[in-house]
Amino acid sequence: MRKTVMMGTALLGLSVLLAACVGADESMDDEEMGGTPSSEQMDEESMDSGDETDDESMDDESMDEPMGEARSGAFAGDMMVAGSVAVADGEVVVTDFSADGEGLHLYLAEGDDQMAAEAGLDLGELTGDAEQTFEVMDDAADFTHVVVYEPMEGEVQAVAELM
Repeated sequence: MRKTVMMGTALLGLSVLLAACVGADESMDDEEMGGTPSSEQMDEESMDSGDETDDESMDDESMDEPMGEARSGAFAGDMMVAGSVAVADGEVVVTDFSADGEGLHLYLAEGDDQMAAEAGLDLGELTGDAEQTFEVMDDAADFTHVVVYEPMEGEVQAVAELM
């Protein structure tokens, strides 16, 4: 009989302990236990918290601006310059480039003459006959031409109209 009472007390204590663990488990987040929250918990938290999501925090202006469309053109001019150029995603990529001359710079411009080149954005010196990529920090959409310009002589060597 005494053995039965002891066994009953032990089972009762174990039941209380397990019930406490299950109750604590349901009230704790997975994050508190070191796990990742379920998608259901994440949805509840985002609805309850009132915080803005990344999509909601974007400026209306950035949503109104069109994505930079790729524009390209082929070089033409008096000097022996060949190649093509593409402008997209903050980069100007010159391919199949070859030129007779040194000290040539690449400019983004709003025209095809010397004044437009000098008023434009100097991307840097062209370095030989190879594919070259130039980073553009300004808005390249404002420019209509890519100009191969020799600043020491003040001469436009070739122009590619961006289309």
